[in-house]
This record gives sequence, C-alpha cells and structure tokens, in this order.
Amino acid sequence: MATGAMLMAHSVKPNDEEMEVVLDKDAPVTNFKLGAKEMVGDRPAQVVTYDLDFDGNSAKMSVWIDTKTHLPLTPCTIRLVQPPQLQT
Repeated sequence: MATGAMLMAHSVKPNDEEMEVVLDKDAPVTNFKLGAKEMVGDRPAQVVTYDLDFDGNSAKMSVWIDTKTHLPLTPCTIRLVQPPQLQT
C-alpha cells in the first residue's frame, strides 16, 4: 500500500541537492476504511481506502485485498484531493 509513497519518496531541493525523506513523517497514511466486498475477476476482495499526504498534496488511495490470501489483487488507485501547484 505504500506504492504511492514510494513513488514520491525521491525529492529534490531547488538547488538540486538530494534530501532524505522519512515516509512516516513526510508522507503520512491516515483514515484507513474498509469498503464494500467485491469480486475482482473470480476472486473475492475487500476494498481498503486511505489518505496519503505528501508535500502539501493529498490523495485518496484504494486497494483491493483478496479475502482468502490477504494479498493485494490490484494496484492502488489514486484520486488527488488537491491538484498539485505548478511552479514557474
């Protein structure tokens, strides 16, 4: 479920220096909620939604978990809550 956080984990300062990112602090994951049980193909699944915040941007994340194996069935889907601000 940390895929979204891992994709954003490499940040660069304006002067192109790499900076360390601590995911628990810099990309907190909150508001876990169980959604509806659904079928994904022929597999029973439980939808789990959560919020991911990174650098002032929020995203709603969803993942479908196989109810028998407890493994993710699909990649996470992301819906941005606040569109990123473009800097010029």
